[in-house]
Amino acid sequence: MTWFRGVFDWGPRSAAKRMSGVKKRSFMAKKSKSPFRGGHKHIKQEDAFTNAIEKVYEYYVKAPFQAIVTTIAVIGIIVVGSIFISRLAGGGSKAPPKEAALSLLTAQQLIGRSPEAAEDTLRSLMMRSPRTLAGKKAHYYLGQALYMQGKYEDALTEFEEFEKSYPVKKSFLKGAALYAQGNCLEELQRLEEAIDRYLKLPERYPESTFVPFAKLGAGRCMVFLRQYDRAETLYNEMLEDYTRNDYPVINASIKGELGKIDALRNIF
Repeated sequence: MTWFRGVFDWGPRSAAKRMSGVKKRSFMAKKSKSPFRGGHKHIKQEDAFTNAIEKVYEYYVKAPFQAIVTTIAVIGIIVVGSIFISRLAGGGSKAPPKEAALSLLTAQQLIGRSPEAAEDTLRSLMMRSPRTLAGKKAHYYLGQALYMQGKYEDALTEFEEFEKSYPVKKSFLKGAALYAQGNCLEELQRLEEAIDRYLKLPERYPESTFVPFAKLGAGRCMVFLRQYDRAETLYNEMLEDYTRNDYPVINASIKGELGKIDALRNIF
């Protein structure tokens, strides 16, 4: 479940130190209601594994219990992930070479256990196969490996490069990369920049899974900067979009953040 560790556990580490009661946020949020559409056959194959992962998070946001069950089921997908890789190797002249795709799969499996080893594997992949889809996707996972090592500036660079160069426009990871940029900037205490990056996500990827968590991230940075009115306005707007019945997890998070603002106003 290495791939999931980077996804579920993502979030600024120092943020928890800066404010008590701020929970480490999940890397996932609302699932896009539009499945991957269009594109060539090799592109659909290339992102098939990512697409399967994405579907877990609709359950996570709307029904956490189903998410647990679904995650268990997806372990099977990870175990047979090499099937996707084999299909990639036979997907035509534009499909990533088998060696590059297998290197990427190896790195994905290493990230949770040894981000340093994953970093070495990914850098090697990027040197050997920079023009393949696997080589381009390696920037995202390298960013993840660097983030886990606390190398936030370097991680930011990789996430920016991935978002700019990865050609699968509707990839689940495009929004993930922009959200991760906000995470890195937040860790670096560049909070205004983090707010700007978080709020760009709904503009660039309006159907992204990460939209509500990006807005929560922006609000959190506003609170750290004591911009309480600004954060409160953002959260109240979110309550209209993420109702308790449809999005119980997100709705509860928003109300929790509003409660923190009230408490902080009484303190300061």
